[in-house]
Amino acid sequence: MRKSPFARMSFKVIACALAVSFSGAAFGQVKGDVNADGIVNLIDAAMIKDHLLERKPLTGSALTRADTDADGKVRMADVVWVLNHQSPSTTITVNLPGNVPLVLGRVPAGNFQMGSPDTERSRYSNEGPVHTVNIAYNFYMGKYELTQKQWLAVMGSWLDTTYNPPNYPQYGLGDNYPATLSPGTTRRSSSPH
Repeated sequence: MRKSPFARMSFKVIACALAVSFSGAAFGQVKGDVNADGIVNLIDAAMIKDHLLERKPLTGSALTRADTDADGKVRMADVVWVLNHQSPSTTITVNLPGNVPLVLGRVPAGNFQMGSPDTERSRYSNEGPVHTVNIAYNFYMGKYELTQKQWLAVMGSWLDTTYNPPNYPQYGLGDNYPATLSPGTTRRSSSPH
């Protein structure tokens, strides 16, 4: 079976998304994120409550993150702040026309290193140089590759009549097979190669 040239790219996109979720503002640097898991939620509020009730005192950077108003004190106001500023869900599902679901994953604000170093084995020359990418705000993007069913739900038909799944069934034809780019072009179609 022929491997898509986009398989390598997909891995890099996933790696970049993971790098974003484990860096900068997403990894323990957010006020209110007491347990430094990248998400401000009820667990953080409970940790502050336990600190206030002297059940489990917070120390170090956890104590600093619990002090949401940076006044040097952890108070009930910090619990209220956390409850009012909980992180949105890490995934959402939207329905495309025809009730076709599209799962989106949250990409948090932060920064990550993108590109491959010159010393990486099997790298292509256009994969460098390594540079910092800053994402200023949270956003959602497709969690999985766009399927042929999702493409058709939005677009209604294939853009390219030559390179479309019905003409290349050996590469996969069906609702759950990925929609990809035409060979040698940058315009969208459904070509499997």
